[in-house]
Amino acid sequence: MKNYILYIWYIAIKDIRAELQRKDLLVLTTIFSFTCVVIFNISIDVANDSYIRVLPGILWVTIFFTAVLGLNRFLSTERDSGNFESLLLLPISRDILFLGKVTTLFLFMIVLEILIFPIFTIIFNLNIIYTPIILVAVLTTLGISVIGTIIGSMTSNTGVRETLLPILLFPLIFPMLLGAIEVTTSVLRGETWAEYNKWIQLLAVIDIIFTIVCSFLFTHVLKEY
Repeated sequence: MKNYILYIWYIAIKDIRAELQRKDLLVLTTIFSFTCVVIFNISIDVANDSYIRVLPGILWVTIFFTAVLGLNRFLSTERDSGNFESLLLLPISRDILFLGKVTTLFLFMIVLEILIFPIFTIIFNLNIIYTPIILVAVLTTLGISVIGTIIGSMTSNTGVRETLLPILLFPLIFPMLLGAIEVTTSVLRGETWAEYNKWIQLLAVIDIIFTIVCSFLFTHVLKEY
């Protein structure tokens, strides 16, 4: 079990080091997310009484599109460099490779959210840094990372992967985005844990199911390579 986790971590660290050397992915997605938040701020009257209902949707839609942009860029780099094909030659199980890529995307998105949350708080003058929202962010990010990795691997060999990825990804992660929006809205309204913990439980269950299923399916996806 220890070696299993270490192999996953080694794959993630390798990808992270490669991205830190290039730096273009983090810079590109940060600028994109900042631009989205600014555009939403200009377009929506936050003085309206319904802004608490609207802003959580803006937050998670921004995170979703930023994740899609980052995933597309990450997979394109992997494909063009031949790095993924090289990893297939390693004497490790395919689920280790899958979870390593999931870990890379998860950590990348967590870093983005650490940047997005303060930007969102400052621009909209609304504190969203609460423990339940952070917990939901972790659970939602994990789900997006798992599903994004498997869908991205499936579409990476196609000529329309940039278009196909969000089309396939959104219906699958919609329940997670809905749960994240509902919990964020409830927290901002001052509701109690009992009123939104069912959504957190749903997110946790979805993460577990998709992680198990996608780890199994990843072996079949690799037959395309």
